[in-house]
Amino acid sequence: MGAARRNILLAVVLGVLVLLDLGSAPDIRPPRDVGPLLTQLDVQRAARIELQGPNGASLVLEREDESWRLPGSLGYPARTELVRGLLASLASLSTLDLVSSDATRHREYGVDAGTHLRILDGEGAVMGELLQGGVAPDGQATYGRLLSEDKTYRLPGLAPLHLEQAYYLDARLVSFEPALVSAVRLQTSSGSLRLLRDTARVKVWRREDNGQPVAGARVEKLLTTLRATFLQVVLAKDSVEQLAGFHIELELAGGRTIGLTLGEANSAGLVPARTGGSGFTVGLSESSARALQAAAAGF
Repeated sequence: MGAARRNILLAVVLGVLVLLDLGSAPDIRPPRDVGPLLTQLDVQRAARIELQGPNGASLVLEREDESWRLPGSLGYPARTELVRGLLASLASLSTLDLVSSDATRHREYGVDAGTHLRILDGEGAVMGELLQGGVAPDGQATYGRLLSEDKTYRLPGLAPLHLEQAYYLDARLVSFEPALVSAVRLQTSSGSLRLLRDTARVKVWRREDNGQPVAGARVEKLLTTLRATFLQVVLAKDSVEQLAGFHIELELAGGRTIGLTLGEANSAGLVPARTGGSGFTVGLSESSARALQAAAAGF
């Protein structure tokens, strides 16, 4: 073998050995710290959540004891489990999924002008603040960044934040177990009546005025329809306006009562409704009101 050819082979072998050595060399780059993204967030002390959209829309949630309310809907109760889920998602965010440290790429991820979220404690101190941007291509995460940093993170499990009051409203008007209802009182334009459950045969119902039995399936349908009646909007709080037209009252085991009164549809096509003791007047769709009244007719 000639000297030139031998030198070429030696050079090739040396190059391969160098590449192997580089590939097996330990990574001496300093490790990146990974921890909670919102380091000051304590979900147990969170008392107020503020959301501000890029188009000016805003929403506020405020804690009241163990529940949450919507000041923008006159303080009507919010869906507590929904707010708790949001706080849990925020508390689980970490700095693991860093996608960019370049401020010039903010528009690419939608974090140049996204939805601004701020969480405060009961004394008004900020516990967490971030800007949520666009949705990741896989649909399983959104992008976001802290307002004090240029870094953009992938936020797994955090869905796009909603700014609509209706999304957070606890829209179910009444909550009860049908099996616990012992009596139903109805007041309509044609009169009033009271239905009693037979204590010996729980599926049997009778009219109080004449003792005549009524179809138990019809009473169950009425109760099911009532449970499935949802509000669309909050109209007023502590209103003194009298509602007339339809009233239903349930008597439950243990002496608890639940009442709902409907008024006449307004010009917007909403039927005002009020539950006993809530202090709120809410709006139902005309179709929901008609379905409830139809289920209560003909006893």
